Amino acid sequence: MAKIIQLIWIELMWSMKIDSIDSFDVTRNQKFFFDSNVWLYLLYPQDNQSANRWITKYSKFNDLVLRRDSLILTNLIQMSELINVIVQKEYKRYCQSIKPNYINFKEYRDSEEGLNTLGKAKTFTAQIMKQTTLQTGLFNSEDMKAIVADCDKADFNDIYFARFCQKQSCIMVTHDYDFRALGTLDVQLLTANGAYLH
Repeated sequence: MAKIIQLIWIELMWSMKIDSIDSFDVTRNQKFFFDSNVWLYLLYPQDNQSANRWITKYSKFNDLVLRRDSLILTNLIQMSELINVIVQKEYKRYCQSIKPNYINFKEYRDSEEGLNTLGKAKTFTAQIMKQTTLQTGLFNSEDMKAIVADCDKADFNDIYFARFCQKQSCIMVTHDYDFRALGTLDVQLLTANGAYLH
């Protein structure tokens, strides 16, 4: 039974086109959406040395996209996600630095340290906005209902981003293996994540 499920899973995966960023040929007319994890590799300081490999790969690809004058799209959901991720990461770092004097998230957010973190998040998202084209108002009420109806299949933002790429006919660049759960969607993925490529 497990083998049958695995074969069905593989079959589903093949309906989503997946390519390596190392061998993908970027052309001027293409549009891309960089998933939030890719922006974090590109612009946010990483805590571990193993991230350097991915930073190098995604930076090289980003440079290629910019040199070819291809579009990189973003949306407000992504800006919200990135701000929240940065604030949560900085909050965890802060809590580790002041052990055992733990403070809750609301106290942190209202503190001088928390306000500095929001400043960092604003600077981070401003850097992204310089490289991207912001797209809004793409989904009608039926589209949004379909996105909400799929919330049991994957993370809501992942579903939104995949549908965004479908709507915009753009290619998603991601390192997040969770998109495998959306394998039946007609979205092209580019990645340096070897789990997708074996």
